[in-house]
Amino acid sequence: VLVDPGAGLVRKQLRTRDEMAGPVAFAPRGAMLALAGKEGVDLVEAATGQPAQTLDSGRATALAWLPDGRLATGSADGRVLLW
Repeated sequence: VLVDPGAGLVRKQLRTRDEMAGPVAFAPRGAMLALAGKEGVDLVEAATGQPAQTLDSGRATALAWLPDGRLATGSADGRVLLW
């Protein structure tokens, strides 16, 4: 759920393709949001909630955007992938 803290209003309710809640990370400029689910990571446009891309990373347990715009995903088996 994306909430506008100033207004106290729910702006968007976002779901992953498999309905599994996991880590969430905003891109450095705030335009993109990464949502981790059981099957992978969904990238959505933060302003609209529209799907932009699906990353078949498997179940990601950690997400981090790098300053250059790439996304790092980490999994429980120790793998780190850069996208």
